[in-house]
Amino acid sequence: MGTVTGGGAGPRAADEQPRGGAAPRAADEQPGGGAGPRAADEQPRGGARPRAAKNEPVRIRRAGERDFDALTDLWERSARTSHGFMSDDDFADVHAIVRDGLLPSMDVWVAEDGAGVPLGLLGARERHVELLYVEPTSHGQGIGSLLLGHLGADGPTSVEVYAGNSHGLGFYESHGFRRLRTHMHDAFGRPFPVIHLTRDPGR
Repeated sequence: MGTVTGGGAGPRAADEQPRGGAAPRAADEQPGGGAGPRAADEQPRGGARPRAAKNEPVRIRRAGERDFDALTDLWERSARTSHGFMSDDDFADVHAIVRDGLLPSMDVWVAEDGAGVPLGLLGARERHVELLYVEPTSHGQGIGSLLLGHLGADGPTSVEVYAGNSHGLGFYESHGFRRLRTHMHDAFGRPFPVIHLTRDPGR
């Protein structure tokens, strides 16, 4: 999450910098990437989704090819609430990469409500989180923590998050991740700093 996200940014070039300054911890859970609220009149791809009832049971299952269109639209809706540094052109370019390149190349889990509506997604390669996004209407309901915990005690030990995403950084730090180093460009070569975080196994 290349980094599009709250996840892995792929191999780094020689622009790595020492550990960067701390970003503020967000009170609300919003894994993913970036900073800045969406403009009130901006309608992301796929339209708004209804808020899930807070007491409604959440099911987590392995996602497949049939889910990827809906999950890519979920990614964009979620990323637009936190990736304020990305333009519409950036989202248009990355949308196809997420759908046809990233999702098919990793293990993907989807959290869904009782009606089968996706509430969040997690993509991982071995112990590295590549993607973790939650439907904006479900932020703050613990969906991201459920997805991260679903991988068990021997789950993810590394992730990369855009430096501009204070919500995502706070989320991962609350789950025991520590900032290790900062890359000055993302995996697409854009000047968006990315922070690499790690945690000990079993956290």
